[in-house]
Amino acid sequence: MRCFLLLLALAAGCVPYAIPPATVDVGGLRSTEQGTRTGIHVDAGFSPMQLMPTQFNRRWDAMLAGSFDRFGSHNTWGGAVAAGPIFFPFPVNNPDARVRLLPQVIGRLSTDASSIGARVAIEYVTFTSGSASDSNGGGVSYGEAAIGGYIESGYRSDDELVITAGLTLRIPVIAGVSCCLH
Repeated sequence: MRCFLLLLALAAGCVPYAIPPATVDVGGLRSTEQGTRTGIHVDAGFSPMQLMPTQFNRRWDAMLAGSFDRFGSHNTWGGAVAAGPIFFPFPVNNPDARVRLLPQVIGRLSTDASSIGARVAIEYVTFTSGSASDSNGGGVSYGEAAIGGYIESGYRSDDELVITAGLTLRIPVIAGVSCCLH
């Protein structure tokens, strides 16, 4: 029955979509191994508390993520865990939004080495819960949506110091149907 409904939706020019909640960080990476190396760093994962509206003003946060670094033609894959308090030092005129400061301890285990570091992020965040529809389809979103920046410094088990800085993004759950043909 589900296959039939999916085929019917596709025949009508409609495509269902779903995006899971995610926390993504993308930045530049600088390392002290053999002189100085510069690369790209990406974390993509999930902060479990970002789905709970009662926890929007929480005092701590944690993140579980997959991690990727690229130095020239060398790729490093691994995992990361970050946790720390949340502070709200800056007032915002919007009662549904916050600017928050997140100092965190972060641990990484990768194909090259393990590391421990300190990270500070600042985010503009709001909690979204709603639906929208028009002639092109409809959808719902639920969870925290945020954009910000971060800086991180860490020490790797191979006696390497690493500094990373970049953008951070939180994406709520997004699901719906998009119709291409009218």
